[in-house]
Amino acid sequence: MLLKSLNKSLILRIVLIIGIFLVAVFVTNQTFKKSLSLQQEQEQKEVERLSKLSQDELIKEMEEKTIYQPCLEMVDALKNENDCEIYRKTTDRDSCYFCFAITQKDKLFCNKITEGTSLRKSCEKEFLVIEEMEWETYNGAGYSIEYPPYFKVINDELSFTTLGFGDPDLTRKAGFKLEEYITISVQIIDLTRESIAAEAFHNFFKEGSEKEIDGQTYKDIEEINGQIFYKRESWYSYTSLKEVTFAYITKNQEGTRAAIIYFESHRILKDDIPSKLNFKEKVLSSFKF
Repeated sequence: MLLKSLNKSLILRIVLIIGIFLVAVFVTNQTFKKSLSLQQEQEQKEVERLSKLSQDELIKEMEEKTIYQPCLEMVDALKNENDCEIYRKTTDRDSCYFCFAITQKDKLFCNKITEGTSLRKSCEKEFLVIEEMEWETYNGAGYSIEYPPYFKVINDELSFTTLGFGDPDLTRKAGFKLEEYITISVQIIDLTRESIAAEAFHNFFKEGSEKEIDGQTYKDIEEINGQIFYKRESWYSYTSLKEVTFAYITKNQEGTRAAIIYFESHRILKDDIPSKLNFKEKVLSSFKF
């Protein structure tokens, strides 16, 4: 009797274990099917989303996932760009500077990549693509001026217009960091009116004058595209940065209108200003009364 009782108890335990196992298999199977179904649903939604993107948007997203994110991880792992020299005897050095260029949005890092390499060309293309775009033209009251495609009109009054950065992506490709900024301003003065400003400019344009106005001396003269410009530079120290204002004064042939064109940099290192304001002469050469 005892043996039969033990056998019966053992059989019940085995049946119970098998039952639990079958339930576990069933639950696991259902969970897997649900997870697989959810994954397939998400993949289908992703396919539908990607199918709605334009070719440029698709390329940009692929670059974000395959280039920008890995580069961001590399840059975050290093203290600064000088750490790229740790890899100076390997191709990783060039990759390191490439990553700093596209994540810090500074094309000057491209210059540190080995010249003639495909990575150097790719880095330069990332920023120089901006040069292939057509410039915009602003038509003011009796004058016109052209400006780079990453600028836009941010202030437009009767005699004073200011242009500043527009599209952030284009600005990045032009080689500017997030905190850097440049403005272009144009002020027009009517010399036919009787005013203190008109009188000051008449004296300014007199031959042999010291070329001073509003307490500012314009020492240099530049001829650009047949137009005479009187120029001054004003530098301001700001922590470790140098901010500069370039001002150019010119007048029309009739002597009835004068213009002051300003280029102002903000939060840009002094050594970087020549390369980041290299469009200045082209803007001036486009100015027409």
